[in-house]
Amino acid sequence: MKKMFSVCALVLLLALSLSACGSYDPAEYVTLGEYKGVTVEFNEDYTVTDAEVDEAINAQLREDATETKEITDRVIQWGDKVNVDYVGKLDGKAFEGGSAEKQSIEVTEVNSYIEGFVDALIGHKKGDTFDAPMTFPEDYHSKDLAGKKVVFTFTVNKVEEYVLPELTDEYVSGAYDYDTLDAWKAALKEDLAAEKKEKAIEERDKAVWAAVMEGCKFSGVPQREVDKYVKEEMAYMEEYAAYYNYDLATLLAYQGFTEETYRKQLVAAGENYVKEKMVLELIAEKENLTITDEYYLSHAGKLAEEYSYKTLTDFEGAYGKETIKQQLLWDRVSSWLIENAKTVAPGSLKK
Repeated sequence: MKKMFSVCALVLLLALSLSACGSYDPAEYVTLGEYKGVTVEFNEDYTVTDAEVDEAINAQLREDATETKEITDRVIQWGDKVNVDYVGKLDGKAFEGGSAEKQSIEVTEVNSYIEGFVDALIGHKKGDTFDAPMTFPEDYHSKDLAGKKVVFTFTVNKVEEYVLPELTDEYVSGAYDYDTLDAWKAALKEDLAAEKKEKAIEERDKAVWAAVMEGCKFSGVPQREVDKYVKEEMAYMEEYAAYYNYDLATLLAYQGFTEETYRKQLVAAGENYVKEKMVLELIAEKENLTITDEYYLSHAGKLAEEYSYKTLTDFEGAYGKETIKQQLLWDRVSSWLIENAKTVAPGSLKK
């Protein structure tokens, strides 16, 4: 069976399918700003330090470790495993879903908590009770908490560290398929540099599009397109839930939503999407960026591979040729904007 798409991967193609043959004039809603040659910051330094390599190794060792030992003679540090109670308060009152007891938390970069939550534990020790102020992100799924300042009260019940093996050439060759520790470090350094480059390019691309959108003026959005977006996304989530034998409410609850809060988020996402699509269509028209039959044949197959389809025919059967053309147009306009953008070193632009 074909692997399931992530929700994020499907959003664009599903939304594009709603208005591949648009019944509105974007020029009635959008006035383009300066879009060619926008200036954004771009960090082209992909240097990886020895400390970063060592931390990557320790992270892998901690992930593979099966044994921990309790720590009582030092404060919590990066890589520890802690057990805590916490209560989140908004305006002095505990908010729904913001409290837990005996919660096990990995003090690592990869976590599902809001920014600052895990970092707040570092420097404290077993038995400490303390308050940590933090702010929910503006795009947080709960509109009651999005952008709000809150205070979490933590009580540290237990601190553990992972028992890591002694790093020898023999251990590395047996556990990680590298002949020596130095060979593993060299491979990791190369991978980390590639990750830094990929992240920097991704941030640059997002910044270009954000700059283009910021320069535009909108008089509104075609509500019919937003409504279609919400309807199709809700239908997709119902199918996704059924695939895993859940009802929609249960699946959304696992992700921290009610049907009402999820629908509100989709409305906001739909409005943003339609705005971006209108800008894209206007730029494509002004710059004569089209998807000819020749362009389609030379690019659609690669797109099908990216979405895990074995053949273009299968991909077209799933989404339709017009929807795929719209995706290719999106990619082409985005690439054109990036190619024509100007980049400067980080910190060069005034915030």
